[in-house]
Amino acid sequence: VYAVTKREAETAVRTSSEDGFLRCLILRPGLVYGRGESGLFHRMIGALAKWPIIPLLGGGHQPVQPVHVDDLARLVADWIEGRLETFDGQMRGVDELNLGAPQPITLKRFLKMAKTSMGKRRFFLPVPIGPVLGLSRAAGRLGISLPFSPSNLKGLRTVRPVPVPPVIAKRLRPIQD
Repeated sequence: VYAVTKREAETAVRTSSEDGFLRCLILRPGLVYGRGESGLFHRMIGALAKWPIIPLLGGGHQPVQPVHVDDLARLVADWIEGRLETFDGQMRGVDELNLGAPQPITLKRFLKMAKTSMGKRRFFLPVPIGPVLGLSRAAGRLGISLPFSPSNLKGLRTVRPVPVPPVIAKRLRPIQD
């Protein structure tokens, strides 16, 4: 559902900006990390802080392209103020910006780096997506709410890296082991 509605929203933005009168930015950030108290990263850190065993759906092999919240904010501000170099030399009504590490890392590696920086010892337990997907569907039919949906789980199977323009990549802080 998320991917479909996101694609529909991007199409609506492109359509509304076809004449070039309204300049828009379609922003596609990777996993946003850094300070803050909400979002996926915060939930991951919370789990690392509390749980000795961390389940990794699909083994944690999904590629992630982290972007620090400060880099994200700075690049968006630069775009708004016209200080962001164009990506391909073309002026359009809509700019599309993939933000994240140019070289993806696995979710498992990212979480290992996070636990190390927190000084935590944690065990990662690979969990196959298929059985969890079946459980999620059954829970939905029974009216039981889980923190993830079948579409979330299906999305984990289809995560692919996205290209990050070199002009953007050089402005992002590197991921540190």
